[in-house]
Amino acid sequence: MKSLPDINIDQTKKNARKVLKQYRILNRIAGRSLTSVKSPVLNGMPKNTNTNSIQENKSVQVVNASMELEEIDRAVNNLPQEYIDVIYYKYMSKETHTNLDIAGLVFGSITANKTVARRLSDGLLLFSESYRNGELLV
Repeated sequence: MKSLPDINIDQTKKNARKVLKQYRILNRIAGRSLTSVKSPVLNGMPKNTNTNSIQENKSVQVVNASMELEEIDRAVNNLPQEYIDVIYYKYMSKETHTNLDIAGLVFGSITANKTVARRLSDGLLLFSESYRNGELLV
């Protein structure tokens, strides 16, 4: 894998892992229903700002999580398919998988463990280049 000149490869991959490890958490946050379906009741009383503030903060969290998920998905989808598959099973699937599991799932052979490690390493660099126009590059 040929990378851009003067890139700190280890720190760049560390940054990519940090972002990708948040994917499952963000997915759970964005998937929650945090708003009530009930119609508001007008009773003439002033609104309680604490409740509104809490719900507003939760709504902001959901929106932020959704936006971050879209950015991660966009960056991953710019990668070649083998890298997408490895990154997906490592960081994005509902279940967690070891490199040995991924070797069987993606390459059909548990002996492809080193191939998974190489694809993951190269994929993290490619992801770093694609995510937010190279924001993770060091």
